[in-house]
Amino acid sequence: MRRFLNENGCDENELIQLAQTVPPPPGMDPDFLQAGGIVQELPGDAVDNDADGFQDEGLEGLAGYNVTFLLYDSGQAKDDVFALEVSKFGNLGTTPTGGLRSYGLNLAPGSYVATVTVIKAPDNVGTFTLVVLENGVRIASSSGGPPQGDRVSVPFVVKGNK
Repeated sequence: MRRFLNENGCDENELIQLAQTVPPPPGMDPDFLQAGGIVQELPGDAVDNDADGFQDEGLEGLAGYNVTFLLYDSGQAKDDVFALEVSKFGNLGTTPTGGLRSYGLNLAPGSYVATVTVIKAPDNVGTFTLVVLENGVRIASSSGGPPQGDRVSVPFVVKGNK
């Protein structure tokens, strides 16, 4: 966040002073705001990021797919990149640096494995969260902090319910 502020000519110290004078929304951690928090809900982290009293209310499946995968950098420093593979389908692509990517597939009922690979982790700790939804219902999830180059397998079962 600081890099973006500096690139756009913002005075970081002035921003911190303003943040200290503006009370945060109820339930929001003021340290999170000062550290560059964006008060936006992050799906699957079980935290009320946008301080509206609901956790993960934005969790929903992608239209046109029965299975949605949400993969994102869940660490403090938003600087990691991950790839997602799904058994029988191969590599679905990478996340943006420090960001979230949603992937959709139409899967027949059965057992599958989603594999997260840490592509880039400048501090050698790839902090990720993966949430797997079937028709908007969580069927699997995993979080971790493996080193760059490591892979984490997350098994899941598609039931075929609508």
